[in-house]
Amino acid sequence: MIQSELNLSYVYLVHPELINVDLTDASVYLFEGPVYDCIYNSKDDKLYINCKVYSLNYWLKNYVNIGRKYGYTEEVIEMYGNWFKSLKGDVK
Repeated sequence: MIQSELNLSYVYLVHPELINVDLTDASVYLFEGPVYDCIYNSKDDKLYINCKVYSLNYWLKNYVNIGRKYGYTEEVIEMYGNWFKSLKGDVK
């Protein structure tokens, strides 16, 4: 049996199409952000946004400051934050 792994460390997705896709049991989650697309790999707890890679907990604790540092609007910061929280099950 041949097994392979897909390394998404340096992938930039332009408008990924995820229509009618069930990611319930997936270990990789995609978010088409208003500034940059995001990739989260729950298996190794890595969340990739542009060239920044941190754990989900790190993003949850620091996304507001990171967003402000790079000049994102409060609305955009909130959108990213809600997606991060949804990964943890905090947003219904």
